Amino acid sequence: MNYADSERIQTVFNKAGYTKVHDPLLCDVIVILSCSVRQKAEEKVIGWINNIRKHIQEKTGHQPIIILTGCMVRRDYENNNSIKSTKYNTVLKRKLKNSIIVIDIRQISDIIRTIKCTKRGVGDNKFEIPHPYNRIIELPENYLSIPPTFSNNDIIAYIPISTGCNQFCTYCIVPFARGSEYCRPTTEILKDVKSALLKGKKIIILLGQIVDKWSYDSYKFYDLLSEILENNEDFWLSFLSSHPSYMDENVLRLIVENPKMLKFLGLPLQSGDNHVLKRMNRGYSFPDYLKIINKLKQINNEYPQKTVNDIYITTDIIVGFCDETKKEFENTYKNLKKVVPHRIFLAPYSNRPGSIADKMYNDNVSPQTKKSRFKKIKALSEKFYYNYNHKLINTKILVRPKNLKMGITISNQFIELSEVIQTDIGQVRTALILKGNKYGISGKIIR
Repeated sequence: MNYADSERIQTVFNKAGYTKVHDPLLCDVIVILSCSVRQKAEEKVIGWINNIRKHIQEKTGHQPIIILTGCMVRRDYENNNSIKSTKYNTVLKRKLKNSIIVIDIRQISDIIRTIKCTKRGVGDNKFEIPHPYNRIIELPENYLSIPPTFSNNDIIAYIPISTGCNQFCTYCIVPFARGSEYCRPTTEILKDVKSALLKGKKIIILLGQIVDKWSYDSYKFYDLLSEILENNEDFWLSFLSSHPSYMDENVLRLIVENPKMLKFLGLPLQSGDNHVLKRMNRGYSFPDYLKIINKLKQINNEYPQKTVNDIYITTDIIVGFCDETKKEFENTYKNLKKVVPHRIFLAPYSNRPGSIADKMYNDNVSPQTKKSRFKKIKALSEKFYYNYNHKLINTKILVRPKNLKMGITISNQFIELSEVIQTDIGQVRTALILKGNKYGISGKIIR
């Protein structure tokens, strides 16, 4: 989502006459889009801001305006409006020595006005305002309605179709960081897709905290996918991130049967134990999840024109969630063997201040136990990944090269490539897989 947000922020600055630079030493304004899915992500942001401010000051004697937005900024809301005087934001500003301006992601239209009004900045720092841009900037009130400025150096376009979340999984900070659920209008999404295709993008990724829950008027997620796929341009389509409770069999069939759909499904499980899933407020059981996976495999096996032997399936797992017992963990380990995802995105539970779990449960699984359980699931994940990749050796698969060394397969898997020429980039090519192990796959273009 941060990729898509950055492209909208780029539009705001472009309209104001600013020029993007890649060297922090040359900039007047730095905007940081933050992630708060885990504590480690927040610590990285805080460390980077403190280090970059010191580095620029020492090298140039200049202090740029630093603006922090994204999920770290917003923690509480009333009627979908953020409360600025939160305890968390007070702690955040103290950690950053009051050297930043914080802006809710939904208020990025106000970034330029905020810069213009910053006479002293914040804290004890005195900022020079970068160039007196006085042009009038007309922008939509809803930040997602701001047209994105797509980058020129990537074949992928990330297009948000919704933001926020009403699910309130107990471990998750998103409803408090992004606010309640908002689905973009169909026409607005289709306009972004058309713009991306005209820009030469070859892979469209639809984004949402629960992307398959999207609906607008009488349109459901399947209807949106179907309409996008009617575009005559040459492209592949996929989406992130799904929730098992909203996955439709029609969408599964679309993944298998439509040649423009990536043969991929990212479907977070989070835990393979029903008691843990209930404490997480996920809204489904493990048998519910397994039914979806088995249905997808069945559809693929029965479809005579299938593009790949196996739909590439990834999942997310949290180990060491509050009160997770040894038996509950072993259930997860055992049930993952029934799913056999090709890749597992794994994380030890990280308590998020302000989340429901922070208020209801104790983070009482020891760090040592979390580490041990993490290592066990990681070893299983590497086994699944290795077995899948090893089976691909000496097979052929459709790819789109991203550059002269890397590409994306029809299964949405990154692949190291050789024998790529400039005219291959973005185009559908055939690759012969030469190597596959727990680190990934590599091959060569055979056209």
